[in-house]
Amino acid sequence: SYSYASSLMRLNDVKNASFLNFSLDIDTVSSLPDYDVISILSVYHHMVYFMGKDDADTALRILIRKCKKTFFFETGEFEEKGFYWTEGLSFMGPNSRDGLTNFLKDFGFSSVEAIGQNPTHLTDHKRTLFKCNK
Repeated sequence: SYSYASSLMRLNDVKNASFLNFSLDIDTVSSLPDYDVISILSVYHHMVYFMGKDDADTALRILIRKCKKTFFFETGEFEEKGFYWTEGLSFMGPNSRDGLTNFLKDFGFSSVEAIGQNPTHLTDHKRTLFKCNK
């Protein structure tokens, strides 16, 4: 969470990091400065549901443009059936890891690497964490 991340930053005397907790939409992401590293974790599937896929992709594209080096990405996946946001993720196909790898490559990263799989409290399906480099 924002509070946890901010506390870790202060405890470790980190001066050059920031964490934001705000409503993501095209206008808010457009107003952000550039960052070396951006992490968007467990958010994109909600963006697709509430904004529609086209606007969610536009907002994501803007975030990616504001990232100078490394972009970490994790989201709900199509294999997680029965949630209000599941059907909006059908573009991922039957194997979300492969579908998301291709999806992220289409944004123009020089490399897209699956660096881990993490469980959630929702299902037994493990979500993939990606590291994308410019």
